[in-house]
Amino acid sequence: MKLAEFIILLVICLLFYIYKKRNLIGLGRVKRQIKLEPWTGAIWDMHCHILPAVDDGAENMDIALAMIEKEIEEGVTDIMLTPHYITGETDSQYIRKQYKRLVQEVEKKEYPIRLYLGNEIFYNTDIVYSLQNSDALTLAGSSYVLIENDRFELIGE
Repeated sequence: MKLAEFIILLVICLLFYIYKKRNLIGLGRVKRQIKLEPWTGAIWDMHCHILPAVDDGAENMDIALAMIEKEIEEGVTDIMLTPHYITGETDSQYIRKQYKRLVQEVEKKEYPIRLYLGNEIFYNTDIVYSLQNSDALTLAGSSYVLIENDRFELIGE
């Protein structure tokens, strides 16, 4: 990625943040939104691929639940599930369905952990459009996004 492209990405993200703050872009409602508070002892896993049968995450529900059990053992209290989002390739409805299934299983097992949904959005020029249409997900319905850049473009390979 060239410096000019990187600057354009930063400007796009900044504009999206400003518009979202001014409520000019409606991204839909999510029941749980991130509220920044002083540290309360919560430990977050802010980026993981635990959703079952989604991209390079857990292969099935049993593996996903085992991964969550390990997170709990390590003291994690909140998990931000961030499957990849690639414009034109990602099935956002399927991701939402798998998230609901996982939350139901976690609640059924009464695990002491909170799950949130977002995307690791692969950088492209249509990011804002994908966010406006709620195809790509912000982190837990907040105004924050997780962007993935092609690491080979960044180092010039």
